[in-house]
Amino acid sequence: MTIEFVPTEKNISRKVIKSITITFREDRTYLQQIRIQELSGDTTTIRFTNTVLNAPLDESSFEVKGHV
Repeated sequence: MTIEFVPTEKNISRKVIKSITITFREDRTYLQQIRIQELSGDTTTIRFTNTVLNAPLDESSFEVKGHV
C-alpha cells in the first residue's frame, strides 16, 4: 500500500516539496519506506528494515528537551 501527499497550492512547503510518498509493507503493519521529492530534483529516502514495535529503550540513550 502506498500513500502520496502533495502540498496544496496555499501551503508554503509547496515551494520546496513536490511530494511525500509513504509505502507500507505487504502486511500493512509497518512502514517500509518514506520518500520526499523536492522540486529541485533532490530525493530523500528513509527505509525501515527489521522493524520492532514498541522495543524497550534505555532511558540514558536520549535526553528530552522541551521548547516553549
